[in-house]
Amino acid sequence: MKKETALITGAASGIGLALAREFAKHGHNLVLTSRVRSELREVASELTSKYNIEVGTIAADLEDSD
Repeated sequence: MKKETALITGAASGIGLALAREFAKHGHNLVLTSRVRSELREVASELTSKYNIEVGTIAADLEDSD
């Protein structure tokens, strides 16, 4: 069975981080976005090792049109 992938914005802290952990707990692969690359890498590493899922990251400010 193919795992579903969830895109979660603001995933380095707060509600976004809580959502990332919840989706990971249920076996979803993730694509996480946040402005801070180092924080994203930490979250991705944590979730990958704890839940054995694939996690991609995009470090960007989604409010910035460039």
